[in-house]
Amino acid sequence: MPIRSARARSFRLILATVLGISLTMLVASPSYAATGTIQIIQGGVGEGTVTSTPAGINCTINDETGPTGECTVAFEEGTKVRLKAVAAEGSKFVGWAPVNSCPKTSIRIEAGATYECQPVFEVRN
Repeated sequence: MPIRSARARSFRLILATVLGISLTMLVASPSYAATGTIQIIQGGVGEGTVTSTPAGINCTINDETGPTGECTVAFEEGTKVRLKAVAAEGSKFVGWAPVNSCPKTSIRIEAGATYECQPVFEVRN
């Protein structure tokens, strides 16, 4: 699942003795889910959109402005993310550039990893 805020709650039990009185407290403390990040980078000279399942990435690739929208998204560790590239009118999707950190369009997220994925769109002749 995409992570907008990785903050969750966990609780700690604290036992203390103050001035001879025993106290027991349950204290909330923040904890953070392990995440990895997928980043869509520009490739080619055409235009198109990259989306993900589960939802999170919705990145428009434009030769003039570069990637815009939700192009860098964190997902929880262990999430299987599938990427889909669709060319805009007048362009065609050629494939995925062989970037070492993003070898497939289906990625199982590892904690702390960053996957740079490069769709290649070209202008249709």
